Amino acid sequence: MAGPCLKLYVVGGSPRSQTAIEHARRLCAEFPGGPAQLAVIDLTLAGGAQEERPAIVAPTLAWDGPAGEARVFGDLSDPVRVIAALGLGRAR
Repeated sequence: MAGPCLKLYVVGGSPRSQTAIEHARRLCAEFPGGPAQLAVIDLTLAGGAQEERPAIVAPTLAWDGPAGEARVFGDLSDPVRVIAALGLGRAR
């Protein structure tokens, strides 16, 4: 069975987007309860702009957890804060 899936909304290949992607991948590898999948959605591409719940700010990391959807904005450089903001407790 696949692990949870987080969605990362970015705008193109900017340095800020690339940093957020690197941090999100690291977070997914250390996801509480086991590894998570990561879907990267580029809002500059036609498919990214048509997502059912597009981000207003990019980069945005979104997760539909048991308590509902949670979103974190920014470069995701502080994994402890990101995990807390997603309502997942503490990083491993």
